[in-house]
Parts: sequence; structure tokens; C-alpha cells
Amino acid sequence: MIKKEVILPKLNDAAGNMKGSWFVYYSVFDPAVGRMKTFRIYNGFKKLSTEAERYKYAAKLIRKWKTKLLKGWNPFFEQDKVKYASLIRYETDARRGQHVIDSTRNFEYYSSRYLHFVKNIIKREPSTYTSYKSKLRIFGQFLSKKGIDKVNVRFYNQDTIKDFNEYLIKERGLDGKSLNDYNETLNRFWKHLINEEKSLTHNPVTGIRRYKETPVHHLAFNLHQINMLRNAIEPESPVVWLKLKMLYSTLLRPNELRLIQMKHFSWSDGTIRLPCDIAKNDRARLITIPDYLYTELIMKGYDKYPDEFYFSTSGSEPGPKHASKNFLYNKFKHYLVKLNFQKGYTLYSWKHTGVQMMKRSGIDNMYIKAQLGHASYDQMLPYIEELMTQGNDDIRHKAPAL
Repeated sequence: MIKKEVILPKLNDAAGNMKGSWFVYYSVFDPAVGRMKTFRIYNGFKKLSTEAERYKYAAKLIRKWKTKLLKGWNPFFEQDKVKYASLIRYETDARRGQHVIDSTRNFEYYSSRYLHFVKNIIKREPSTYTSYKSKLRIFGQFLSKKGIDKVNVRFYNQDTIKDFNEYLIKERGLDGKSLNDYNETLNRFWKHLINEEKSLTHNPVTGIRRYKETPVHHLAFNLHQINMLRNAIEPESPVVWLKLKMLYSTLLRPNELRLIQMKHFSWSDGTIRLPCDIAKNDRARLITIPDYLYTELIMKGYDKYPDEFYFSTSGSEPGPKHASKNFLYNKFKHYLVKLNFQKGYTLYSWKHTGVQMMKRSGIDNMYIKAQLGHASYDQMLPYIEELMTQGNDDIRHKAPAL
């Protein structure tokens, strides 16, 4: 799993000859000459008069040098300790002050530096930063479980990445697309170390095979399913049902809904002015609120909240802090599980259902495209075509009986 830049320490006991030279030796790759160099430790053996004493002393030396080497110590590189704030630990650790690390330059150190870099260049896409952070954190957890999290990043190779992929499959049940996403994140991380940090020369992700991806189908709810969900959710969680109606009626994406504030609503003309820093594709757009939903929002007093309040919070009404990324999905997932919905239905299913119903109602493609924020008809039409052929009502109700 670890690149053979190091051969861990062993004992040469002169075949048990007490008059011979006993020593502990280890080897490290010398980048200056391009080959391994062996280091021998003779000190301390000659003064010990019995085999038992020498074996005990050798075991102590081996533990000492093995620990140093696995922590990334290398005679050819600077190995000073550094203090840094880890960005891949959980927020609870940060609040307890447990994210401040005093260690050598290991994966956690370099991943934290990389996340600082990422955060500065993708300020408009906080979800991308969060995704990078999550994937690097999980890779760090994998390294920790394997006991190699303190190893210098130069020592990881293709076997490390292959083992990580196996871990993602067996322990987390991830599919091809998710595996490719993880590998791409790690690939960018190592490219950064090579091109920007200049801290190493090889990329262990290079040559890793790309996994087959199962095509993503846009699952929409049919009328029966909508009624099932309404009957289950609205009486218990009317606020959750209102947010689901927002996704269905406005075609907002879940993360866009999570980040909109009351200042983005224009109550005079029933629209939402979605700014580019919230829109997924960085394209600001004007979203029309259907009359039935606009009336409901006004009746519930949503037009009275302060401009800076977020529409979606973890509470029952708008507030100064938006809900976490998975808050609404976790609430909704409870009902999907309760009602035995098959895998594949998500919050996005409400947007897909909204598009399907708008098209069946005769709304022009031009208006649906504007509501979705798609850049072109070439991008939108295959999406609509798939939705319109999904559970087609013409076939369901008009196909002749045999």
C-alpha cells in the first residue's frame, strides 16, 4: 500500500554470532541518486554480553525507527513539526479546539492547505467546497483505520487508492459515479501538491480505472404517489410540505431553495429574483411563483419577514440561519421509507414532477426553460423528453385491451 521509498528496520544478528557485528538497518529512497540507501545502527550492541539483551535492545531500536519512518520522517527531507488548523475534522472537534494539530506534514496537513486554496477560488460555489471537504475527510478516516494516516503523502501509491475504492464499495455501498467523483477529488488534490505545492512528483491516482456509471433517471411522482405523500406529510409537517411545494411549483433546486432569503422575493409581482451566487450554474434568473402558492405565502405572512431571513431553516418559519444541506432531505426521506418508495426518489423528484406537470398542462417550453435556468434548449429538451415518456398517461389510459 505504501510506495517502496522505505524499507522498515530489521535486525542483522550476525547469524547469532556474539563476536560478529550486530546492527539494525533500514533503507530510504535517495532522490538525489535515484536509488535506495541503507542506514545501519551499530551503537549499543557491543556492550551487551548476552543474546537476550541484544534482542531486547534491537526490538526497542526497531520500534523507535519504525515509528519515525511511518510518521513520515525521512533523512533526505525536512521533517520539522508544524502546527495547523485541520479543515477535515468535524465541526464539533473545531468547537472543542481539537482541530489544532501539532504534527509532521502528513495527509491531514496537506488536505487542510488544499481546502484553503479551494475555498479561495470557488467562493461562489460553497457546495463544491463542502463536497471536497467531505471526500477528503473520508479518505483521511480510511487512512486512520489502516493505521497509515501519519505516513508522508509521498508514500501513497495506486494500491492505496485501490484499497480506498474497495473500502467505499464494501463499507459505504457507493456506486460507480460516486467512486469516480472520489477519485477525481483525490486526483485534483495530488495535482495541486505536484503543481502548486511542489512537494512531490508522482500522482497515485494516475492510472486508476474509471468505474462504469449507471445512467441517472429523473424519477417523477405520479398523481397517486403525490396524494400518498400529501396525506402523510401535510398533517404532520405542514412546513415541510410547503417547502416541497416550493420545489414542485418554482422548479428551484434543493440547494437554491435552502439559500434564498426573503429579500429575493418580489411580492409586488410574485417572483423570486435568484442571484448568480446562489444559482447552480452561476446564471441569475427570474422565477415566477404560481398564483396558488403566492396566495398561500401571503396568507401565512411570509411577506412580513425581514429581508435577511432565510426561507428554509431548521425551524417552523424563516430565520437568520439557513437549514443544513441535508435537513430537508432527511425530513422527507422519513416519509419515503415509511411509504416504501423505491430507491431513486429524492428531493429533485419534486422538480422533475413540476416540469412534467407543467408540460402536460400546456405551458410553453420557453417558460419552462426560463424557470429551470437551463442554458439552452439542447440541454433542456432531452430532460423533458425523458420525463414525458415516464409513466405515460396516454399508454396507461388509452392503450387498447387484449
